[in-house]
Amino acid sequence: NNPEVIVMAAQRRLNEALLIECKRLPFGKCLCGLAASTRSVVFYDCVNELHDVGFEGMEPHGHYCIPILSGATILGVLNLYVKHSHKREKSEEDFLIAVANTLAGIINRDKAEEMIRRSEEFISTIIDSMHDSILVIDAKDFKILKANHIFFKEYSLIPDEIIGKKTCHEVLYKQHSLCKENNIQCPIEDTLNDGDYASCEHIHIDKNGNEIYVECNTSPIRNNNGEITQVVYVLRNITERKQFEKRLKELAHYDSLTGLPNRALFYDHLKSAVAMSKRNKTSFALLYLDLDKFKIVNDSLGHDIGDILLKEVGEVFKEVVRETDTVARMGGDEFNIILTKIDKKEDAAYIADRIISLINKPFNIQGKICSIGTSIGICVYPYEKDSMEDDISNVVKRADIALYRAKEQGRNNYQFYTDIIGKFDALVEIVTIFARDNSSQGENEAWIKFLDKMKNDGLYCSQEITKSLEKILEAARRFYRVISIKEAHSTVCGNSAKLIRKTKGDWNASDLESFLSSLKEQGIVLNEKEIGHLIELLSTIKSLYLQFI
Repeated sequence: NNPEVIVMAAQRRLNEALLIECKRLPFGKCLCGLAASTRSVVFYDCVNELHDVGFEGMEPHGHYCIPILSGATILGVLNLYVKHSHKREKSEEDFLIAVANTLAGIINRDKAEEMIRRSEEFISTIIDSMHDSILVIDAKDFKILKANHIFFKEYSLIPDEIIGKKTCHEVLYKQHSLCKENNIQCPIEDTLNDGDYASCEHIHIDKNGNEIYVECNTSPIRNNNGEITQVVYVLRNITERKQFEKRLKELAHYDSLTGLPNRALFYDHLKSAVAMSKRNKTSFALLYLDLDKFKIVNDSLGHDIGDILLKEVGEVFKEVVRETDTVARMGGDEFNIILTKIDKKEDAAYIADRIISLINKPFNIQGKICSIGTSIGICVYPYEKDSMEDDISNVVKRADIALYRAKEQGRNNYQFYTDIIGKFDALVEIVTIFARDNSSQGENEAWIKFLDKMKNDGLYCSQEITKSLEKILEAARRFYRVISIKEAHSTVCGNSAKLIRKTKGDWNASDLESFLSSLKEQGIVLNEKEIGHLIELLSTIKSLYLQFI
């Protein structure tokens, strides 16, 4: 290790005094040190003044000191004792130089082997310190040539039974044929074919028989000719990462309470349902559900009971539909169900009937009896021929309109959306709102706004219906203008619109009494004149509805 010192590595028949004296010699000291420093043969046939090493009783002798060289590098010195007055001969010296050269080759080889051994130990130390399983695979027969201890620990294997004896597919997949022959992506094959890094994900079985997700990465090892002889195969256990990603996906796409798809995932499924319907020329149905009396249960028995009830309701919905259908929680007590590929609308009606029947049965939640119902709005896609634009928002909007109708019909029932219902409700709503907001403006300005609103909503009407709308607009404006309590405009508008949608103008005394009572509860009492204008408005609405049906 010290380039200026030679150390005794081997000897034969030296006495104890010389063993001590010659154990370490600096360059230049004694004959061996001189041969090392000059890198040339040193010969003397006697003990002279250059003989620095000596002891009492030393017999006369001479030396051949031959430097062991590798190029210009001194590797050591071959020291040979000869008799006193030994004659130096060239043939003898040439032989000793040849011996020294042979020793130089042996030393260089040993050094190289030592470097390789240390390098292998270093590499083994590195790969054994890593938490990934690392293998070296033979490029010809796919046998495992080397592996770190993590691999044997992870898969509960014995090195002597694996190394150089079994292939990676035998060990990892329990099969004798290559992965590609079993429709499994093989990164080793990819590296051999492309000559580059490759990566994929596999599912392996660990020592406990459990499935684990593994990221497989491969890199080529080439010989001096550039040929791939081996492949480094790194297996990283990514099970925890996959579970975390799954949890993140659940949080992003699933309702945390019920485990059902949430609003975001529902719209993804609805988009797919629309696309599949167009592609395959099939129909599907969207059921928009709202739980009746759930708020009463939630307020009286507590949110914990309400949460459990929502989960059980979700399970009921899942039991009724097929695996290909979607049950989603939209928030609160609202749910949506996508029934994919129905043959006729009666298929959706059958499911709705079953749901209503099951939800009507009392739920026993921690000893508390919970009685609820459900109202359901149904939209079948594709729509009728004169339907509005068929984007997914309209599918939901139509189901929501049908749900509102179901609630108006006394709840705990289902209603199908039809273009008649949708367009009638939309027109009535637009008319009443514009009449309220424009009761003091000129007729022309109010009518232009109304037509613009119809156009924006895609509501195009015949000339006859347009004339009826003009009459409704005027009747509504007269009604709102005569209301003496101006602060009550929005309240009266909302309640009158609700009455109009419920009765379609075909109201009776009971309907009118109920309407007036609801206003009275809010501190609003209509006088006789105001009631007269309301009756006129309802009668005008009835004529429009008769045109629709």
